[in-house]
Amino acid sequence: MYWHVLFVLGGHEEKIVNKINESDHEAFLPKVKKLFKRNSTINKEDVLLFKNYVFVKSNENTINFQKYIQNEIQHMTGFIKLLKHDTHTESLYPHEKEFLMKFTDEENVIDESQGLINGDKIIITQGPLMGFESLIRKIDRHKRIAQLEIDMFGDKRTITVGLEIISKQ
Repeated sequence: MYWHVLFVLGGHEEKIVNKINESDHEAFLPKVKKLFKRNSTINKEDVLLFKNYVFVKSNENTINFQKYIQNEIQHMTGFIKLLKHDTHTESLYPHEKEFLMKFTDEENVIDESQGLINGDKIIITQGPLMGFESLIRKIDRHKRIAQLEIDMFGDKRTITVGLEIISKQ
């Protein structure tokens, strides 16, 4: 299974995902659960993890997938380009695919994690961050979020995921 990534204009992600899913390819948008407070009510919503990027799982290698993009997707409003390292490799490196597979569920959503702080050490007790405490760069206990630094698209990126700290000792 090959993984490809398209760079698109913001707001056009869903339209391009729907068009690709009409074919033999599986397009998806990784999302993260975030808490929002509206009218003193706390709601969980799924928001895009990487804005402007569409991920595609396909049985076609990069060359054949590029032909599909040129014929079917390139003319669509919002499409910018297919990310690639060279003409024969996938858009994502193996460690980037592994990150997405480990952290997201079957609906491609990163769920909220729970943990505790013991002195200056963070211990994750539940959720996708369990065992990956070293990726955490910053925690905001009031907003219930953690900022992670990851390698994605050949660059260091900071992403925000849900993290509830149950106790601090």
